[in-house]
Amino acid sequence: MLIEVGSLDEVDAVRGALAAAVDRGALPDLVELIPAARTVLASVRSGSHGLARLREVLATADLSQPVRRDSREVRIPVRYDGPIWNWSRGPLG
Repeated sequence: MLIEVGSLDEVDAVRGALAAAVDRGALPDLVELIPAARTVLASVRSGSHGLARLREVLATADLSQPVRRDSREVRIPVRYDGPIWNWSRGPLG
């Protein structure tokens, strides 16, 4: 299900409401939750009652109160080397 909202705060509120529902066991069939700028993609297990449960959670969610959470830094080590690196240094400067 693709949930479209009007702001990034509402995206955060939808994500928070669905994550809280998962934590309390209300959405056992939710398999993927992908927030974006104005949408949230929620995927449920095929053949389950997940969409109906998802609709129930969303119908009662208060989107005016975004969920506050602690942020954390994630570092992904990247190594730039190899033939494409040597080639790109020339034309790209």
